[in-house]
Amino acid sequence: MQIILTVDDVISAPRPVRDWLLRLQGELPQIHTSAEPAKPPMSVESIESIESIERSAEPVNPTASSEDVLSKAVALIEAKGEDALKAVLSKFGVARVKECPAEKRADLLAEIAIQL
Repeated sequence: MQIILTVDDVISAPRPVRDWLLRLQGELPQIHTSAEPAKPPMSVESIESIESIERSAEPVNPTASSEDVLSKAVALIEAKGEDALKAVLSKFGVARVKECPAEKRADLLAEIAIQL
């Protein structure tokens, strides 16, 4: 019978098991080099609690003022021309910056910043 262990298996093994492996196998490469002990693997309960927190979290939608968007739009026009701004606006289905709904302004601002 052959047992194959990955590096993760060896790292997550308790200290006595690693010592036993050293005696059986000879010199193994150093597993952990920092002075801090390795973090123990997460338990099922902690993973489930993290997932429940992520599911219950409200989605964050930052708002951007129309003045912020306008100033970035002007900067985009100066840097790359009017066609670049028109291309960004068309992605949001509007022809003018002021036509963009308030809930989409942050996304529009981010897209303009990407183009700059």
